[in-house]
Amino acid sequence: MVVLCLIMLVPVLNFITVGFALQWTRDLVFGRREPMPANVFRDKAFFIGFLGVVIGAIFGVVYSIIAAIFNLIPILGVIVIIVLGFALVVAVEICMLRMALFDRFSAAFDFPKIWQTCKRSPGSLLFTILIPTLIIGAVAAILSTIFVGISIGIGIPLFPSMMMGYGYGVPVPGAAGLILVLILLYLLVMVVILFASTLVSVLVTRALGHWILRYAPEWVSEAMAQTNTSQNR
Repeated sequence: MVVLCLIMLVPVLNFITVGFALQWTRDLVFGRREPMPANVFRDKAFFIGFLGVVIGAIFGVVYSIIAAIFNLIPILGVIVIIVLGFALVVAVEICMLRMALFDRFSAAFDFPKIWQTCKRSPGSLLFTILIPTLIIGAVAAILSTIFVGISIGIGIPLFPSMMMGYGYGVPVPGAAGLILVLILLYLLVMVVILFASTLVSVLVTRALGHWILRYAPEWVSEAMAQTNTSQNR
């Protein structure tokens, strides 16, 4: 997990984290129940993660256009935008996983089949995906608010002394030390948020695999049949 978090710090390379979560969940759905593999650099993890990010980007663009339209409607438009935002999170997760299961990009856009599956137990689906996401979002917001509060609390009394010190050409080592502390605190907060977000993201994808096993067994049989056919060619 630490390696996954470190990878998330690197642009583009962080596609591996998305692909790893999807592949690990695919193994679960196909009957290979095992602990989290130690090797995160699995075959095709980067490519599958890239496709997952592309799917998320496509949904994001569509959501932005719809949100811009509803943003013109007072009150009701805001409510619709929030609801669509929640729906976006669920749609991206389940479409990415379907793509990984069938090992083809177009499978993510089999909307009739996806919709029929989602209707079987929408409550449990929302709980599986949204609740952990909302919790980690709340934790990130709280930590960020605490950091901002500490920064303001230190910065307001510090600012006049810095201006006076620099005005007379006097160095302010104490101010530099406090600024360094704030930078280190900021980095610590970001690392905690990144670690928690990565952990939740991987586990949500894994939990969605359990949901698929229970409510979409035909996806499993179709995907396994397709995989066997491809291997026999």
